[in-house]
Amino acid sequence: MQVKQYLAVIAISIGAVTCKTIVQRPMCACPAGWKEYNADNKCFYFSRDTLNYPDSMRICGFLSRSHGKEGQLALPDDAAENTFLTNVLENLAYNYTSFFIGFIDQAVEGVFVYPKTNVAIKYSNWGPNQPNNRYDSENCVTITKDLTYGFNNTWADEQCMNEVYVKKSSNYAPVNLKNILVN
Repeated sequence: MQVKQYLAVIAISIGAVTCKTIVQRPMCACPAGWKEYNADNKCFYFSRDTLNYPDSMRICGFLSRSHGKEGQLALPDDAAENTFLTNVLENLAYNYTSFFIGFIDQAVEGVFVYPKTNVAIKYSNWGPNQPNNRYDSENCVTITKDLTYGFNNTWADEQCMNEVYVKKSSNYAPVNLKNILVN
């Protein structure tokens, strides 16, 4: 069986890493090449590799630990954060179709949860006829932009073993992900 590949972007959230208090508001800085989401003091990294969901999670862990943080795939808690992620991609002129976010429904079909806590999500932004668990094997979530099928930065459930093409900010030092995945 041939693995379907997507043009996509992976976002990794690690939380802000350097904070200073200026005028009684903490001002936090993200590592070079990461994008800051001020509403929650989160930092997001957009990588450029072809990965499935499990390997995306492993890379996410490696990159976040390299900055002394525990990271995870992006888990948009509301429409503002979801829009932030897609706006960054469009502002960077990334031509993407979809990218993995961290929610899964592997334990109970149709109940999408935060992977570390198994707490059900409260916010969702499902696209047309989603989630549909096509082929009884779609347990991971992507944000998808494919206007032909009615997806305008909305969510779809996808097979976790599908590979997505992951983009990276150009001012971040490249990482040899093949070496990381071997370890």
